[in-house]
Amino acid sequence: MASELNQFLRDRVDGKNLPFTPYCDIGKDADVLTVFYKPDPYYSKRLTDHVTLYLALEPPHGIVGCRIKGIAGLLLDLPNYIAVDHGGIKLSLIFLSFRGGTEDEQIKAAFNELAKAAGDLELSSAA
Repeated sequence: MASELNQFLRDRVDGKNLPFTPYCDIGKDADVLTVFYKPDPYYSKRLTDHVTLYLALEPPHGIVGCRIKGIAGLLLDLPNYIAVDHGGIKLSLIFLSFRGGTEDEQIKAAFNELAKAAGDLELSSAA
């Protein structure tokens, strides 16, 4: 029943079938970047003090998105890692700086998956 409801809600917004577009939102007051690659229901898994991974509830629990805290400082330090291109925002190596700060192989693997999922994916701004 819950999965049918989730599918129904994903497929319809105000009675219209609308395709999902990956997007990001920069919360200036909260100093966070939130990214969604997919519209799937998800649960959160904290990787570090700065990065929370969003994983699909349904197996195989693929990456749905993520949240990065302290984004303003990161953007100042790494201006070439997020670029605006044709109205969309592209993520590339932003996760590399966080990956280098951990010795935990599972967390490193999760950052590798985030970077792979981001790839050259074009995101629209939520604002």
